[in-house]
Amino acid sequence: DMIDLIVTRSDGVPLFIEELAASVVESRIGHADNQAGDANASFWAVPSTLQASLAARLDRLGEAREIVQICAALGRQFDYRTLRSVSSFSDDELVRLLEDIVGAGLLHRRGAAPEAVYTFKHALLQDAAYETMLRPQRLSVERRIVAALERERIDIVERHPEVLAHHCEAAGLPDRAIDFRILAASLALDRSAGVESQR
Repeated sequence: DMIDLIVTRSDGVPLFIEELAASVVESRIGHADNQAGDANASFWAVPSTLQASLAARLDRLGEAREIVQICAALGRQFDYRTLRSVSSFSDDELVRLLEDIVGAGLLHRRGAAPEAVYTFKHALLQDAAYETMLRPQRLSVERRIVAALERERIDIVERHPEVLAHHCEAAGLPDRAIDFRILAASLALDRSAGVESQR
């Protein structure tokens, strides 16, 4: 019955099938004292959307939830150093929480901290994690990202100002976003990238 319900709710979308199955398994493990045959038990509830599935999984991650949300704001792929400069966790805490997130199958890791690079398993997971943040939290996180990039990633500021423009827009800093967009257009023209400079 549970498999049939997952298939019905996922509508055959592979990512959604994976997420729903993981959500059900994690929920069942967290409620091992319930009887497995009780189909009405709350731990058998199958989320009806990918967003609901991810939200349930994030809730079970505890304090790692905040890290996933910051990761989502940073982008589909990000490095440990940038995440460390944005988060308020110590290196030991951050490495431990990231391992929990990788273990939960939300992120892939390449390399080891502090040189590690992380990638969301799927862009939809990144989007769903980002959407779990309330607007005040989102603005705060995006402003911390802007400050961290300007402070510690001069290479991005100089070579990819469009990244700063994106984060400034998301942080509610339109004037600064415009400045970075103009800089990005100028760099694109210098590289003879006419189409990109018009964006």
